[in-house]
Amino acid sequence: MPQPMIYIVDKNENYSKVVESCLKALNYKKIRVFEDGESCYSLVGSPADIIITEFNLGAKNWNGLEFLSEYKRLSPETKFIFMSSSTRVEIAVDAIKAGATDYILKSKEGLARMVKQVEHVRRVLRQKQKANRQWFFLLFMIFFVSAVSIVLSIAYRHQV
Repeated sequence: MPQPMIYIVDKNENYSKVVESCLKALNYKKIRVFEDGESCYSLVGSPADIIITEFNLGAKNWNGLEFLSEYKRLSPETKFIFMSSSTRVEIAVDAIKAGATDYILKSKEGLARMVKQVEHVRRVLRQKQKANRQWFFLLFMIFFVSAVSIVLSIAYRHQV
């Protein structure tokens, strides 16, 4: 499977660099970093496979939940992982209810958990891509057999 496209959305530039470095150390190459949800959302035409975002984006318009909601409307397959310093349980619950894959507190342990989640999402995407290839092959074979049947029946009619 090709590398998943990963977007990191966090107003804290230093933490974004830490997350990006962790992912690059694991040979993830397709990574983009944004300071707010609005600038990331503007690229929804080329959607991410995974978005790692903070809840407190510090933006004028959106917090992390609003960003997730707006982005998922146009790209429902994108997986969201929240990495936040907010310890409010209701925010974590709301994020999961809204469709986030996980809500992780920013820490060394949180970085390890984030990496595990990214790897999990990558495996799921790989399995989905494999299943899609199998369906494509099956449909191709059905089409091929149908076409051969039509050609043979036409050839048979011309012989009779």
